[in-house]
Amino acid sequence: MPVNNLISPIKIGTITVRNRIVFPPIDAALHTKGMAVDPRYIEFLSSLVENNGVGLVISEFTAIANGRFWLPASRIDKDEFIPGFRKLVDRVHTHDAKIFMQLAMLGGRAPTGRAIAPSAIESPLYPGVPEELTIDEIRWLVDKWVEGALRAQKIGFDGGEIRYGSSR
Repeated sequence: MPVNNLISPIKIGTITVRNRIVFPPIDAALHTKGMAVDPRYIEFLSSLVENNGVGLVISEFTAIANGRFWLPASRIDKDEFIPGFRKLVDRVHTHDAKIFMQLAMLGGRAPTGRAIAPSAIESPLYPGVPEELTIDEIRWLVDKWVEGALRAQKIGFDGGEIRYGSSR
């Protein structure tokens, strides 16, 4: 690909990104003890997009629920987390860049708490055999994914990425 393509705009669905440089969802571990967005994370991502730098940022792992899922991580399961994310989105948008939220859970890869999956099937990706989810738990999780996506949309994120599991 010629270098000109790297700095040319690209459409992702209805979103136009100013260039093809993407900062992936790297775990920077910049969140408060209460799992809210930390001002240091806002500064970090802002520094990547300023001066026509990165065109699209994908936020780090953002937990759709608390307790059973990998922590520490930023959370989006309650409205109390909206203000921090709104500051993040506003800062990224100030630099004419786009930002997607990575909505996530570890499921069968959870190193603490309950390792869960749709089925109790052994996998080389899991440290052990995860517990099979009940129908009620599946419904609960679907609601959590939807709630997280709706909060991300309300905040002003330009898109989203869904992550289930981990390569750790």
